[in-house]
Amino acid sequence: MSVENLPTELLSYMLRFLSLSDRQEAALTCKRWYQASLDPGLHKDTIITIRAPTAPSSQLHQLGQRKSANLVLSHIDSSSNCLTVLRETGRHLGPHLESLSLKGSDVTSAVFMDMVSNCPNLQKLDLSRCNSLFMSGILLSKNQEQIAACFQHLTCLNLDGIRYLSDTLLNRLVAVAPNLQRLSLASCNIAFEVVLCPTSEGRVSMSYLTVSNLVNILKERATKIKSLNLSHTGVSNSALKAIAAVPNLQLEEIYLRKCSSMGNEGVKALVEKQTELKVFDANGCRDLSDTALLAICDNLLMLKELDIQDWVQVSTYAAESLSCLSQLVRLNMTNCHKAMLGPGATSSGKSRALRARNGERVSPVKLPTGLGSGKLANLRDLNLSCCMLLDDDAVIGLTKSLPKLQMIDLASCVAVSDASVHAISKNLPHLQKLRLAWCKKITDFGLLGVDKNCPSISVPDEASKYSSDRFTRSHSNIGFFKGPSFDEKIQKVSEEALESLKAKSEISLSMLTNLRHLDFTACAHLTDVGIKDTIRFQQLQVLNLSLCPNISDASIMLVALNNPSLGEVHLAQCHQVTDQSIITLAQCLPRLHHLDICGCDQVTDRSLEALIKYAPRLKHLNISQCVGVTSEGIDNLQASLYGLQTLQLGHSAVGAPTAFYMPNYF
Repeated sequence: MSVENLPTELLSYMLRFLSLSDRQEAALTCKRWYQASLDPGLHKDTIITIRAPTAPSSQLHQLGQRKSANLVLSHIDSSSNCLTVLRETGRHLGPHLESLSLKGSDVTSAVFMDMVSNCPNLQKLDLSRCNSLFMSGILLSKNQEQIAACFQHLTCLNLDGIRYLSDTLLNRLVAVAPNLQRLSLASCNIAFEVVLCPTSEGRVSMSYLTVSNLVNILKERATKIKSLNLSHTGVSNSALKAIAAVPNLQLEEIYLRKCSSMGNEGVKALVEKQTELKVFDANGCRDLSDTALLAICDNLLMLKELDIQDWVQVSTYAAESLSCLSQLVRLNMTNCHKAMLGPGATSSGKSRALRARNGERVSPVKLPTGLGSGKLANLRDLNLSCCMLLDDDAVIGLTKSLPKLQMIDLASCVAVSDASVHAISKNLPHLQKLRLAWCKKITDFGLLGVDKNCPSISVPDEASKYSSDRFTRSHSNIGFFKGPSFDEKIQKVSEEALESLKAKSEISLSMLTNLRHLDFTACAHLTDVGIKDTIRFQQLQVLNLSLCPNISDASIMLVALNNPSLGEVHLAQCHQVTDQSIITLAQCLPRLHHLDICGCDQVTDRSLEALIKYAPRLKHLNISQCVGVTSEGIDNLQASLYGLQTLQLGHSAVGAPTAFYMPNYF
């Protein structure tokens, strides 16, 4: 039996073992393979996005064949075409929908009721910023029984950023969703009273949302509600205490991003009561300090995700308590300078950070024992970006203590250099995402796994011949009288030494065989020598080499040949890149969907012609500041690439607007 004649069920089972991009390629083999690719089991994570004003209503009946569980409807307005699209998608795709997003849509209550009445299996509903739906106040004032039958399985409700949300409207929505578990009220206008008095049924507000009503909802659904999002609101310490004290409430997730009105007292009261929390996100709460972090580490022993970005007051003493969180999977400590100061440091975090940024020598930073204790064996995702005091010794200790990391972000850690890259390549074999953007000390030696101080390549410093502890009359020969140089000397491996070093290197970047995302933005010392010999990954999907001025066609062409899975490439401000690189990328990368070549002034219309011919899946293109591109080439591109969604042209030779948003239907 030939492959084309295999049963559809067997083909669908085979496709489950492929990635999304590979399944899309396999679906183009023949009609039978295409039908097999429509199996609902393959589309649990696939999201259909429809731009309502431009969607052809006559073709919407074909959506029923896909049986996709996730739908996003965007740019909905009051036009007749949008209303038709809403009704048709609800009729054809509604029975299969599990997740529906109408984010930012201008939809009326009648149309919304008509659509969701065809969605009996809905589990997630996103109505964030749908202000017109709530403005009249009549939503769900009628036919609540009909909607309740459709919302029996609804577990997640997103009401972020709704200006007209009131106690009455929230109570109606909660009443028709008996199994609601996740409620998001981020950026809503909530009145957080100082004194929280129980509100009776007859006293709920019809004009605004109160925290007392929210507490009553939590009391009624205490055994069901597991996740609460109050980010970007004025939630106070007293409000957190009231929420924490709700009887039988056992939250598993709490989101308090950019909540500037709360403090350590409220966080401590919350975590002491809600000890079953698995996700705690207080990103951007700069007033929180050691007291809050110590309370989290002492009480939330089941915590899996912790986000304390911008907690600038957290010290190393508190960071050491992270070792108590043995179940932690994801940790975000972006911009936590003091936590990386190390024991015994005397300089303030601000002054040390400033000195490190200016390239001055600062005392070594020891890895806090909380991260280097070896007790965080489950940690997979670690973000330490903008911790400018973190140095190579700390990174080496971290990689030895956390060998199962799959993602590490060290962007803007200016003290990190080649030794850190060596440690990452050697100790993190499971790594899938690596961000080293703006780490300007990284050179080709780090990528190649080579010690730049070894005798075969070390070059004496030009200033070393002037070094002397004696003062002489030859002032011009004294090193500290030498004039400043504004041209940074690139540290690179000579071609002569490269061949002999390849055999000796055992810790090159290419050892990270599972890598899918790689970011070297603004690593100015990287050259073609390091790039072309190390970036060879079969599964690499995203590569960012923007602001790397010393790479040229020689390395980009090899990157295209050696990384067949690449779909997103960033080469902004790489001035040596020419048409030859873009043509090779288009020819060798069939999955290319996002290309950024902003500022590549040697790119011309030849590149656009190659993208039209070889990159039919391209969705996002940035050719801003590409002065070699003409208006005729852009017009041809727009007319030929039907799948193009975003085209950025700011400050180009054609004088076009900053961006064009192309009409995509699905």
